[in-house]
Order: sequence, then structure tokens, then C-alpha cells
Amino acid sequence: MPLDELRAANDLLRVALDRYANACLSVKNALADELSQPTDPIGPVLTSELSMLKDYEAKLHESRTVISQSANLCPDIVPLCRIPLEILVHIFQLTVDTCRPSKPHRWAGVPKYPLKLTHVCTFWRHVVRNSPSLWSRVMLYPNPGTSKQLESYIDFYSSQAKEARMDISIFNSPDKDGPETYGSSAFMIPTSFSGRIRSLEARLFIPRDSAAKGTDAESLLAECLLATGKTLQRFELSVAFEPSNPVPPDEEREDPEPPDRRILKIKLPDELGDALSSITNLSLKGAYFNWRSKAYHGLVSLRLDPSTDSPPISELELINILQSSPRLRYIDIDMIVSRTAPDLLPVYLPELELLVGDVSLLRLIRPGSNELTVTITNCNPKPIYEALVKGFFSCANLVNFCSMNFLDEVSEVCHLLSMTPRLRGLALTDIKLKGVLPDLTPHTIDTLYLLDKCTVEQYFLEDIIETWALRRVVLPRESYYMRGEEPTPSHWIENHFSALSQRGIQLEVVPEPGSWDPPMGLFLGPFHEN
Repeated sequence: MPLDELRAANDLLRVALDRYANACLSVKNALADELSQPTDPIGPVLTSELSMLKDYEAKLHESRTVISQSANLCPDIVPLCRIPLEILVHIFQLTVDTCRPSKPHRWAGVPKYPLKLTHVCTFWRHVVRNSPSLWSRVMLYPNPGTSKQLESYIDFYSSQAKEARMDISIFNSPDKDGPETYGSSAFMIPTSFSGRIRSLEARLFIPRDSAAKGTDAESLLAECLLATGKTLQRFELSVAFEPSNPVPPDEEREDPEPPDRRILKIKLPDELGDALSSITNLSLKGAYFNWRSKAYHGLVSLRLDPSTDSPPISELELINILQSSPRLRYIDIDMIVSRTAPDLLPVYLPELELLVGDVSLLRLIRPGSNELTVTITNCNPKPIYEALVKGFFSCANLVNFCSMNFLDEVSEVCHLLSMTPRLRGLALTDIKLKGVLPDLTPHTIDTLYLLDKCTVEQYFLEDIIETWALRRVVLPRESYYMRGEEPTPSHWIENHFSALSQRGIQLEVVPEPGSWDPPMGLFLGPFHEN
């Protein structure tokens, strides 16, 4: 039987490859040993081996091709060419969406995907060329030094995308010695994309001592927004200002730069109201529309990130934004929220699913019945006992909660649990779990995440596993586990608590999570995917 021959050849090849690899390593070690010198010339032998290795590689590559073709003919294996077309296009789209520049301020040539997919086979080429949506993501770098390549890239993508809605990203160069590219005179969105731009991302860098550049940036944004017409759904803007030159300790800056100079207050003409009113997903950092702008109306997703020394947003201004977007589902506000009045009525947001930000946000929002994930990112736990904050938890269908440097005592955690009976996932950072667990009504939690700078005593962990009926415990590899007074790296728990698996409890030690990695993706939502 051919399969018997294949298995026998496979066994022989595996043994031969292992033996060959060991022999090569022995030769290398012998040559590296100064005390051991070969008596016979070895150079010609190694040169001959290199030539034969090329032949071996060619035969292995040919064999791999034959096996792949054979696998496609097997009735019990579904090859990619038999996957339904819509699923294959979806897989390709996910691949294209991951293609992001490592240095977005520099032109890196035509993105690898989807063009590379057309080189795999005739069928894939046909699928990619006939799927305009795969060509809808375009990254633009307004740099005169690469204008010809950029023009060819735009023309090619425009012809492939046909009439598909476009996702446009604009980056300028922060290189000190490079050309300055800010104003609409330096760059404009190609007319072929006008009126069909679905999302627009702009990352702008503004040098120091250049007050006019703010006006140029506004002109560029105005041109871009005018080109979108009424089709723009997602707008992401990030503006970074080059820091001022450091002043020696014994000198005083003659004209200190006010904090407001390090943010961009976007002033746009009134005729852009229609373009702004179509936006449903808005993300701003370092540049903000007037807080009463139409850009904040009718949103589904809102993210406001601060730049250096950004002024706070008042509770009243934030209330007005929330009232203008009653269908908000995702909110991430990392700016400082200044308290203006103690008697503000919370805004009802019936579709809210994710809330990330300062604890003061809980005073301003009344969520609906949707399953809700909340991440609090400050270190002032006292408001958790306020009536408005308690009111938020009492009406929220809270299923996931993340405390990032917020709760720092076991009693505060237990108080939170007493207000959130439906909680399934609890994430904690910067906390020491030790002592005796306070008496409280038994609570069931599916997963406990002990993340950055958490320590937990052995007996306390065993107690909360039992009391909270935990099914899964997740710890980063760099956290610590306490046995008595001695901290022990968390990977020791895997061995000590091996019996947990027999009780149906999963213990998972993961690498230190970044903001876009699991498990933080659960608590930070779609804002941090890119």
C-alpha cells in the first residue's frame, strides 16, 4: 500500500534528519574547540554538503507540494478551495485588517495584503480581484519624496476597490529633517474616494514653535471631512505635539507654553455639519471638537484620550454629550472629569455595553438591561460608597468588572460584589489579597483575573475559590503568590494547585497582558484592537 510505504519512509527520514542534525552540530563544536584541530582538510567536505543540502531542500519542497495536492483530493479533508466563498472572503478580510504599519509615519510601500494573496493560486487571485472590499483600506503618507509611489498605489487600489466604501488612514512624518506635510496644499484625499469614505483615521504630528501648523491641520481635516460627504461612520484623530526644548534648571522660560497650546481645538466651517452628523464611532486624542459640536451627536462609540496637560472636561459638558448620543454602546473616556455640581441627574443609556474611565462616570450614567462591562481606571475608591454610584450598580446588568488601581482593599471588593449579583468576570490590579475574607452572601464568579502588581496569600486564594465558587483563575506570569511572608512567582501555583483541575477549576498563567491582548481585550473592548 502507498500509505505503508509513506509511513516507513517518514520514520526513516525522521531518524536520518535527527542523526544528520547532530552530526552537523558535532562538526561545529569540533571546529570551535581550539584544542581540537582536524587532521584532514574539511573545507571541501563542507562545501559539498552545502551543495547536497540544496538538493535535499528542493526534493523536500517538491514532496510538500505533492502532499498538499494529495490532501486537496482527499474526501475527508476540506481544502480552502471548497470553503464557501463568503467565508473565504471573510478570512481574507481579517488578514487584510491585521496589516498595519509598524512605523505609521513612514511610507513602507504597498501593504503586503491583499496583494500577496493573489500570488497563491489562480483561484485565490480570482477571489481577491473580484472582492472590492478587500481593497478598501488605504494608508496615505503625504510625503513629496514618495509621491510617485503613493500615486501609483492609490490608482491601483482605486481601480480594484471599484465603488466599495473606503477606510482611509492618513499619517504625516514627524522626522525633524524630513519635509513638513500638514496643510491641504501638501495633500488632499484623492477625488476617486470622495463621497464613499466609510472611516477616516488621521495621525498628525505638529512641531514645536509652529502656531500656524494648527491652522494647517484644521485645513487638512476640513478637506478630508468635506471629501467624505455624508458617508463617514468612523472618525479617529490623534494629534501629537513635539515637546518644547528643555530649560536648564538655573534658567526660566521667558514665554512659558500654556497647556492649551499642546492640544488642538478643532474649529471647522458650519458646512461640515452634515459630514460630522453621520459619524457613529468617534475617537479623539490631543484634538477635540467644541464640546457642543454635532460630531458628538448620534454616536454609538466614543473614545476621548488626553494628550500631555490636556484640560479636563466638566461633568456638565460630558452630560451634554451623553444626552446627544442616547444610543451609545461603547464609552472610553480617559480624560480628567471635573466635578461641577453634586445634583446632576444621570443620563439613561439603554444600549450601553462597555464603559471605561474614571469612577465619576458612574455618577453621570444610568445603564439599561444589556450585559455590561465596566473598567475603572483611577485610584479613588471612596465614591464607590456614594448613593449615585450605588444607584448605577443597582440598575446595571454588570457581568464583567475591572479595577485598575481602583479597589485596594478586600472590603471594597466585597462591597462591590454585594451590589453586582450577576458578575461573571472580576479583574483586579494593584491589590494585596490577604487576611480573612469578610462574611458576605455567597457569590458565584466564573473567572477571577489577578493582573498587574497583585499578590495573594495561599489560604486566601483557597478561601475565595471556595466562597466565590470560582471556575477559572487567571494570573500573569510576573505576579506573585504569597506563602506565609515569602513571595513566590505565580508559575509555582501551577504545580501547587494541580489538584484544582480535578475539581473542575482552571488555573491559567499568562504572559503580562498588553492593552490589546487577552484578557484585557475583554475589559477594554474594540478601542484597543489596532
